[in-house]
Amino acid sequence: MSKWYLEGDSDVALSEGLSVYKLWAKYNLSVFEEYFNRQFLLTLLSSTYRNEANAVTLLHESMILLQCSSVCSSHMQVIEAKAISYVREHPSLPCISNFVKFLKEFRSCIPKGDFTGRFCVSLIDALSICSVPDNHEDVHQYVLGAEDISCLIKDIWDKTDSEVVMMSLKAIFGIISSVDEAGVEPSFCLGALAQHIPTEMLKVVVKFTINNPAIDNFSMTAALQRIVDWLQWPTARNIDQWIIAFLKGLAAVKRYSILISVTESKIEQVSKYELEADSNGRSSIL
Repeated sequence: MSKWYLEGDSDVALSEGLSVYKLWAKYNLSVFEEYFNRQFLLTLLSSTYRNEANAVTLLHESMILLQCSSVCSSHMQVIEAKAISYVREHPSLPCISNFVKFLKEFRSCIPKGDFTGRFCVSLIDALSICSVPDNHEDVHQYVLGAEDISCLIKDIWDKTDSEVVMMSLKAIFGIISSVDEAGVEPSFCLGALAQHIPTEMLKVVVKFTINNPAIDNFSMTAALQRIVDWLQWPTARNIDQWIIAFLKGLAAVKRYSILISVTESKIEQVSKYELEADSNGRSSIL
């Protein structure tokens, strides 16, 4: 039954597979507890399926049925331990989005302690390689999925210490300042995170990066250009604060070549944003 939902290649197999699975599990809970054991759980989280995003949906529905059973607690510990590796091994937006929906209901499965920061970084890494779908009809779900992921990261930031936030911000800057030899650009859906970054942490990151001798002009230019690209994100908010903070910081240390390069390459995009900001009453960059 689970195979229909995970490996099925028709709409009937997918819809009926999950329905039959849930009905069978609901009315045969003792048997289902034996079926959905630790090994099955590990296999579900580690394997690749034709419909890989359905694996987490199956996990979600199964854990709802098992939440009052004796195995629920031990299963949640397994999921917590596998959360980081799952995100790293399944970095597609549908998979991560479904996993985030699960974690919002089963928050005990979010990695704790020293692993919290690493989990946030794994989510950020996954977001950075989630390209915009070719099918226009899928774009709406793409935006919603990225927003769900960024909201979970914000929730984690709000409930943890500043070290986790700083670790996440350094990961973001590391991604946007790196240059891929193949010319692959990080996804601009990272812009979904900008609205959630505390202003006081932004100032710390800007100061750290601008005064870091290991970050050359080429990397800094790439980073700032990509921050400007975030303006394309449909729900873009506070990105102007990022841009202003970096521009002021770079001007203060007289790294004018970066300002010139970014201005020349992105002036049209920023001007377009300015017009939209004026018409919508948003804050202006210039």
